[in-house]
Amino acid sequence: MSGWASGVFQVSAFALVKKALLDTQTFSSEIAHALHERSTTAPEVAEMVKDAFPTAAVLHTTDGSAHRFSRQLVNRAFAPSRVNAMHKRIVEVTDALIDTFATRGSVELMGEFAQLLPLTIIAEQLGVSTADLPRFRDWSDAFASRFSHAADAETQIRAARSIIEFQDYFAAVLRDKQANPTDDVISVIAGAMEPQPV
Repeated sequence: MSGWASGVFQVSAFALVKKALLDTQTFSSEIAHALHERSTTAPEVAEMVKDAFPTAAVLHTTDGSAHRFSRQLVNRAFAPSRVNAMHKRIVEVTDALIDTFATRGSVELMGEFAQLLPLTIIAEQLGVSTADLPRFRDWSDAFASRFSHAADAETQIRAARSIIEFQDYFAAVLRDKQANPTDDVISVIAGAMEPQPV
């Protein structure tokens, strides 16, 4: 078991994980506030994010009714029929990625395949165009880097800048999907949201 100064603990032993998952009266998943505080220790970051969208609680950082709402939304977005419909596209992306290195004789598997396959599929389901995939990868890396023990002020500032860009991008995507829904995950999410005033 490891703990942060924020009071958030991570457990990895099977018995502890089972206990924490089953004892919801004692243990909570509501850690979004602690993660946010951990990623904004640099004064410049606090100034940058003051007008940004607040950190949202999601499926794995909520309890009770908020968790149930997120789970229902995820279940709708990833219903078996919807997941099965992704099969053909996943095969296409897999083949295309392998084709880029199949005849080369070597590959850096993590960076050239293992990261790019899920990243591409997730990005497409979130309405990200192919041309914007490099930006999506940068945004994904920025979210992860915020919570590193090695996240110095410069790293936090760079991550905050990327996350604000991410928020602006997806705010526009959500507005478009609310008005023009398609058959993707982001349309399901947009359809569950309250219409926002223009």
